[in-house]
Amino acid sequence: MLPLKLTFETPTIPVTTSGRFPQLHLSNTTGVNPHSLYFSSSGLGGTPCPFLPLIICGPAGVGKRTLINKLLKEFPQIFGTVISHTTRKPRQGERHGVDYYFVNKADIDQLVKGGKMASVVSLFGHVYGTSIESCERVKNEGKIGIVAMEMEGAMALYRSKFPARFIFVAPPSLEALASRLQSRQMDRTIRRYHRPWPVLTGPKNRPPAPFECVLVNDDLDVSYAALRRVAMREFTRHYQAQVEEERMRLDASYGMMV
Repeated sequence: MLPLKLTFETPTIPVTTSGRFPQLHLSNTTGVNPHSLYFSSSGLGGTPCPFLPLIICGPAGVGKRTLINKLLKEFPQIFGTVISHTTRKPRQGERHGVDYYFVNKADIDQLVKGGKMASVVSLFGHVYGTSIESCERVKNEGKIGIVAMEMEGAMALYRSKFPARFIFVAPPSLEALASRLQSRQMDRTIRRYHRPWPVLTGPKNRPPAPFECVLVNDDLDVSYAALRRVAMREFTRHYQAQVEEERMRLDASYGMMV
């Protein structure tokens, strides 16, 4: 029997422009059951996702939702939005069940009482929360959940021991953040950031817990490239390990190097 040969749809794992998972192709498979050697292609297809959700944290106006939307657009089959609950009214263009679940406080209180919320915080007189069901829904679609939060929400989630990866998006300076917020007429939010936060003022090469990295959003393209690299890290490692495991299995089963 001729040696088996493994090739990939793309030279790297799993960065493809369509957001597809890598596809493993086999050649020279005479006498071998191809179904036992075929490696999946376009998503986990209903299999729960093995990866932790991504919590993209940062102050209002820093651009975290813009970065998230770019990631969702490039990799729609890998990442999915975890939709949070809030008691505030929808802003212009926001839709229920798309941007947030717009509910009343009694609804959130009921979810909290039932142990169904991963985190709940109060900001500016409104309640924001992330439900366990929202996280599980994305996970069960075979996607990595991704959600934008401000500092209070992220820390509440961290304290609850909810398993997740935390990434902080920081402005280039507090002055730059204030300028962005002033352009949106968010003076009340500006006053909030007058207090020092170590993650905003400390060294970016040593991010405080729970954040694995701090991305300074000075240039959108540069910041997105950094987020993309960090967000895909565990995904890439996982599938590289799977490929290596498959190589070893084939070598052991058929007595040949692949």
